[in-house]
Amino acid sequence: MEADSADNSPRIPIILLWWTIICSLAAAPSFVLGCNIDGAVGGMLAGVATYIIGYTAVSLTPLARRFYANRIWRRTIHIAYGTRIAISLLSVFALIGVPFTMIIDIWSGMVAVSISERLVGDDAGFIFAYLATIIEGAILNFVLFVFMMMVWTVARLVMTPEDSVPRGFDVIPVASIADVRE
Repeated sequence: MEADSADNSPRIPIILLWWTIICSLAAAPSFVLGCNIDGAVGGMLAGVATYIIGYTAVSLTPLARRFYANRIWRRTIHIAYGTRIAISLLSVFALIGVPFTMIIDIWSGMVAVSISERLVGDDAGFIFAYLATIIEGAILNFVLFVFMMMVWTVARLVMTPEDSVPRGFDVIPVASIADVRE
């Protein structure tokens, strides 16, 4: 266990930075929609920070490293999170004219607000916003997981297995200079 934590320590700031970027961009549409509610900004920021810390912690586990070491899973992860970020960025610009991209964020936000209201009342304070952010994040992560499984299925069908990927190149024996002169 000591070796794992010592091995991970140089990676922590990089992984934390990546998850901060990914989670912040993924949360941007919901933040734009909910930032005008009193007390919501702090709760939403705390909820996003919870996901950043959670994703960072999970990313440092041996299981996550094994998943990421597999090129099919790595490709799946890149496609899924890349798609989520692209949808989030389009959603932020939806105010300019691409409203269909906000459907997932609006739907999951409405469900999260409804559940949060039932759990803590309709007080638009920090706890309400934090809980709604955590619930919405869970819904969006479930949707992302389903999408990842579809991407993984396609990737598994079209990508060659990792062990059949040639590494380097074959060495072709070259005739010696003496053989060439003869």
